[in-house]
Parts: sequence; C-alpha cells; structure tokens
Amino acid sequence: MVPLLADPASDEFNGSTNTPTDTPTTWHNAKAEFKTWAYLAFPAAFTSMFNCSLTFTDAAVLGHLSSDTNYPNATSTDFLSAISLGYSWMYALNIFIFAGFASAISVLSSQAFGAKNYFKAHQIYLAGVVCSFFINLPIGIGFWYCADVVKFILPTTTTPLRYNLIQDFSRVMLVTLPGQTLAQCTCNFLNAANVVRAPLYVSFFSAAINLMFNIALVHGIPALGMPGHGFRGSPIATAATNCIAGLLLFGYLLFGKGSHAHVQSSLFFRRTLCCCLGGKHSRQKLQSHHQHTHRTASHCCDAKLYASYIKQAIPLALGGAFEEWQIQGTSCLSLQITRRTTVFFVTDLCF
Repeated sequence: MVPLLADPASDEFNGSTNTPTDTPTTWHNAKAEFKTWAYLAFPAAFTSMFNCSLTFTDAAVLGHLSSDTNYPNATSTDFLSAISLGYSWMYALNIFIFAGFASAISVLSSQAFGAKNYFKAHQIYLAGVVCSFFINLPIGIGFWYCADVVKFILPTTTTPLRYNLIQDFSRVMLVTLPGQTLAQCTCNFLNAANVVRAPLYVSFFSAAINLMFNIALVHGIPALGMPGHGFRGSPIATAATNCIAGLLLFGYLLFGKGSHAHVQSSLFFRRTLCCCLGGKHSRQKLQSHHQHTHRTASHCCDAKLYASYIKQAIPLALGGAFEEWQIQGTSCLSLQITRRTTVFFVTDLCF
C-alpha cells in the first residue's frame, strides 16, 4: 500500500523494504485519528443538542398555552415573546460561564491529564467551579433586572404585559444558575478526561424529564388531579431539570469510572469532599495521606492556580461574549426596525 503522504525521514521515503506491518502508513494513522475524533466529537455534539432542547421545550410547551389565570389578557404569542426576549438577555450573560469560566476547565485540565498530573487536574476543576460560581453573582443580578434591561433596549416591543411576564420568567430562572454551572463545569472536565458518554446520557435524560416537567407544571395532568401552574410552571420545570442534571454529573464525577484519568482524579475529589465535610480529623488524615508528595489540603486554595485560571478564562469569556452580543444585537436591531416580536431569539445560542 502506498501512503498518501510520506515523511522524508521515514524508511519508506528512503527506499526501505519494511512492510506496512512494521511501519504503519499515514492512512492507517489518519484512520485511527478519525476514529478517536469521532468517538469524542459525536457524543459531545449530541450532548450540546440535547442541552439546547431545553430551550426549545420551553417554547414548544408555552406555545400551546392559550390562557393563564395569572395573566388573563395574555395569549400564546405574549408567552413566546416574553421567553424569547428574556432568553436573549440571559444568553448574553450566561456566555461568560459557558464560553469562559467553565470552558477553561477543559483547556487546563487537558494539559494536566496529558502530564498525568491528576491532582493538578482536580485542583483545576475546583478552581473552575469556584470562579464560575463567583461570576454567577453579577449574572444573577442581571437575571433579576432582565425585564428592565429588555424594556430599556426595546421600549416599544416590551409592553407592560410582556414586562411582567419577562420579570416572572427571569427571576425564577435564577434558580437554574447553580445547577447549570455545576453541570457545565463537570461536563467539560469529564470531556477532558475522555469521558463523553455519561454527559450524553445525562443530557438525554434531562431533555426527557424537562419535557415531562413542563407539560405537568404548565398544563397540569387532569387524570392525576394535578393542576397546572401556567406560564410560571415553565421556568420552574427548567430550573428543576438543571439542578438534577448538575447533581447527576457531579455524582458521576465522584463515583463513576469513565476512564483511567477520571478514576484517578475522582480519588482526590472524594478525599477533598471528606476533608471539607468531615471536620478536623478528616483534614488531618488527608494531610497525612499527601505528605509524601508534599501536598496538603491548602493546595486546593492555591492563589497562583486561581490567577492562572482567571487569565485563561477571561479571554475565552470575552471572545464568546463578543460573538454572542453580535447575534443578540442584530436580533434586537431587527426587532426595533420591524417593531414585531418573533421567537427566533430562542435559537440564537444553544448551550
């Protein structure tokens, strides 16, 4: 077999008679690389697709809500408009987590895994979670005032009714931030450890229960005597789904066995968790365990590590934000020109 590309330093290029069994051809190497890429890429892509479906589920279920006792003058168009406008602003804020502070975990932990430094990888994950939860504070404030921001940007589109709908929706969606952040941080870490199937299964399960929660909480289940909560049921369903997904992924991180890198790093996670929850005796035991490698529990709060993590996360966050803001800015400009409210905001970003 003749290779597609020959390396000038290889035996084949210099006329060696070695058989392809002795020296793998470039085609064989490329085929192996493609299989590895496909094994990681396709599950990760489907994971993103199922995570994206949570937003579509909200729109689909509320699109069939014709009336709400809390908003007697609202129609399905008003409900769709409210979540579309609200999601537009929330996407512009959430991008700092998904494209920046949570995404940096994948970049830095991959380097640690490559060096087989599993303790370092565990430190990076903890730093990423802490930084991501810290950035949730200003993002949460932005969620709280979502209706005011949307009204300021689109005063003619944001009627008083839609303002109240956006306010109700965005303030309940505040509850999604912890679970959403934990799930994204854990998913990125597992992907860096070559674990892609568990996040895929969790995302599929989340999409399924989100649909059931939305139907049950928005429209109710008359056969079971369960009343619906109307418009407010949708953000409650999404918040519950994100919290469940975050806890499932974190539980798998602690006790799962997705890969060798995952297993090795999970040991440090369990020891750190015992250190945090077990009191003085557990901290002393952890310190004694790491004494031979000069590691202590205080290394989980390494200032240099956090500084390095932030330096990596901020450029990623700003790059993602500028891209997302262009999308949302174009959408807002089109609404301002046409003075109509559509639902294409929902599809601008899927995370």
